[in-house]
Amino acid sequence: MKKCTRFSIGILALALILIAIRTQARADDAGFVWAYALHDSYSNDTFYSADFTKPFGPSAPIRPYAELLLQRDSQTTTGVLPQTFNDNYGLAAAGMQLETNSGLRFFAQIGTSFDFGPAIQDLPTSSHFDGRGGVQYDREWNVPPSGANRYFGTFFGDFVYYSRYRNGLMYFEAERGREFGSRTYPLQIYVRLSGSQDTQREYYNDAIALAGGAGFLVLGRHGPSVGFTESFNSYTTAVPYGVLRSYWSFRPQITYGASF
Repeated sequence: MKKCTRFSIGILALALILIAIRTQARADDAGFVWAYALHDSYSNDTFYSADFTKPFGPSAPIRPYAELLLQRDSQTTTGVLPQTFNDNYGLAAAGMQLETNSGLRFFAQIGTSFDFGPAIQDLPTSSHFDGRGGVQYDREWNVPPSGANRYFGTFFGDFVYYSRYRNGLMYFEAERGREFGSRTYPLQIYVRLSGSQDTQREYYNDAIALAGGAGFLVLGRHGPSVGFTESFNSYTTAVPYGVLRSYWSFRPQITYGASF
């Protein structure tokens, strides 16, 4: 009961924050905010995150940028999900990026990290220095409402080295879906294939998942999506004794993404 109460309070708080910061994209919409709150049934844990990234200067392929990240969960022990997901910390960083029109982004940044909630995993370094860099690729197809029909598709992939973990992590996510109902406040149904791998071969970082889900744009296309996913997950490397190699996970969630 307490878990459900904390999740409900967290969802309400995040929704109020997102409504407060909701804004139309300006001419230079290269900045992006991505926030979420979700509960994972397998780990019995609730996660919250808000990530703000903003380039500066004239619009150009190569630009400096700044990032502010805050994330935490409701547990005080290490979980069974990827390091980048199951970590309570904040980050303030600055760096340089190269973006192409095809959706490819190269970046390198340095910054400082700080505790944001209980520390839930042993890190290989006690320093608050945080350096990371890598490559990302983001692609969308027939995204509503400008698309010719109501089907849509997205792909995101990256490989990033984190000094915080002394580890390089790869992640990909491919999604295919369709909208139903109102074009202003649509219901989106989708299927998603995702996977992750790391250079240290930590089992919780090496997994693949097939999911189906639904999201309702309760405030329209410039507001958050409220919905759920049900996924089948399987680790792709050896797991410790007592850990299930494959499992099902149900995740009610609220997500928000916007350019600024």
